[in-house]
Amino acid sequence: SRIADGIQNFGAGLVFFGGLVGGILAVTLLLRRKKMGWLSTADTLAPYLILGYAVGRMGCFLAGCCHGVPSQLPWAIAFPNGAEPTTIPVHPTQLYEIIMGLAIFGFLYRFRSRARFTGQTFSLYLILAGTERFFIEFIRTNERYALGLTGAQFVGIIVIVIGGYLLYWLPRRSKADTS
Repeated sequence: SRIADGIQNFGAGLVFFGGLVGGILAVTLLLRRKKMGWLSTADTLAPYLILGYAVGRMGCFLAGCCHGVPSQLPWAIAFPNGAEPTTIPVHPTQLYEIIMGLAIFGFLYRFRSRARFTGQTFSLYLILAGTERFFIEFIRTNERYALGLTGAQFVGIIVIVIGGYLLYWLPRRSKADTS
């Protein structure tokens, strides 16, 4: 049935988000064991998470997977021997994501020292990474579900909302703790 296929294929495009959640759980357990602060560690790691994502997309480009929809732009690329073969030139979304990942890395790396509260850098990482993935999915080939959005776009929206909530809540929590 179409519903069963949708549930089975919902994970297409969610590998990074799944890795992020698994990584967060593993780091949380380690930090509790070592009695280290979660948010300060997340702030430190945030730029490197997006850098790792950019490096991973280089692997996708070299493997010829995770590409975009057909395109007639001069930089469109065909992947006839790729993991997801196509002889039609497509958007090299992997390269777009590498560029965006490096830009976000540079921003977060420089921002860390100017953060006004613990958790701000990580919150911005969630918002920027979720936004990048949400928009790139419009030119990816992943299956569309409700509202014409992919599974990764729905997860991206959740990640953006969590980041926005943290950005709103964390400075207020800090002020409440000091008063």
